[in-house]
Amino acid sequence: MSTGQHTALISTGYVPVGVVTAISVQKALHEEIDFCAWARTAVASPSTNRKLASSSPADGFKPGSVPVSPELLKIVSAPSVALSMVMRDLQTRCLSLGANGVLGLRLEIKQSIKSINRHAVQYQMTGTAVRAPEHVGWFTAHLSGDEFAKLLRAGWMPVSMIAGTAVGLRHEVIPGRRRLGAAARLNAEVQTWTDVMQRTRAEARSDLSAQLKAKGADGALLASEKTESELHSCPLGRGKDRMVRTTLLATAVTELAPGSAGSAGPILSTIRTGL
Repeated sequence: MSTGQHTALISTGYVPVGVVTAISVQKALHEEIDFCAWARTAVASPSTNRKLASSSPADGFKPGSVPVSPELLKIVSAPSVALSMVMRDLQTRCLSLGANGVLGLRLEIKQSIKSINRHAVQYQMTGTAVRAPEHVGWFTAHLSGDEFAKLLRAGWMPVSMIAGTAVGLRHEVIPGRRRLGAAARLNAEVQTWTDVMQRTRAEARSDLSAQLKAKGADGALLASEKTESELHSCPLGRGKDRMVRTTLLATAVTELAPGSAGSAGPILSTIRTGL
């Protein structure tokens, strides 16, 4: 925490008491998909469980249903489980310091850590533990000291960090010369890739909104958005399957004096844009 952030935080009556870190390592399940999302996009998130979203079939494809995949549900639930474990560990460490919350919280995800015979994913959260001037409930936020001060002066209080996650799967179909003829020399949209990216990001936003509602908060300040995609061998031997992961990190906030913004819903913006 910089000198300016420390000064801004002290002005609110909150006192930093130390830096805290919590870590959880989870087995990666991304290599255990055993079905192909042939002519549809399969999308899953922790809050909505699983959805089958039909899309316009690419040339040469026939519409079909996507078989039930417990593996896809496991993949999408793994980050939520890991983050819950990290948050509990973080709270335990803070309480031992007499702190009421954490500011400047940052999440670091390290992929492909070699374990005995598989890959693993490390989830690490680091932040500054703070003590309130009077008794307040436990809270976590990605906000810096000066951003936290601005938020309080504007009549808002952070509640908790939340994460909206979703995983999408779709068979990859890339237009080629044989299919397009002379048009192959021009740029062409990869429709299957576009479809799974759009649907996965939309599902992650729905998951974030569901968590926001569960917290009973009035809005959320978006901290970061990350979308990754990777190719896997199609289990049907028909080329590649495209898997997309989207993670939205945000701080849920509540209005200290409910008024005009009480029913505004998710803010989905960052405090750095100004209050």
